[in-house]
Amino acid sequence: MKGFVCVFLDADPHWGALLDNLHVSPSAQGRGLGRRLMAEAARWVRQHRPQSRLHLWVYEQNASARGFYERLGGIVTEHRIVDAPDGTQVPAIRYVWDDLGCAFLA
Repeated sequence: MKGFVCVFLDADPHWGALLDNLHVSPSAQGRGLGRRLMAEAARWVRQHRPQSRLHLWVYEQNASARGFYERLGGIVTEHRIVDAPDGTQVPAIRYVWDDLGCAFLA
């Protein structure tokens, strides 16, 4: 498997669908797979919830992921301390896409 994406519809009444996980294998990075997975996630959300937004959380220290989401037009809307899987607390950032017909779908 080279990559996957997981989205939950209706995850938040205000922010809409949650992109819970997007992963591209290191060997497949830099080839447009992440962009295609984001586009497919957006298409799926638009098909099932045409008025929905799409949002996600990313760890603040993950500069690579933040750059990727910013290149795709994600807007920073919130900073929060969240519980990491190892039990520590880390700063995270919420990115939102209001328009799921945006440029990364091309």
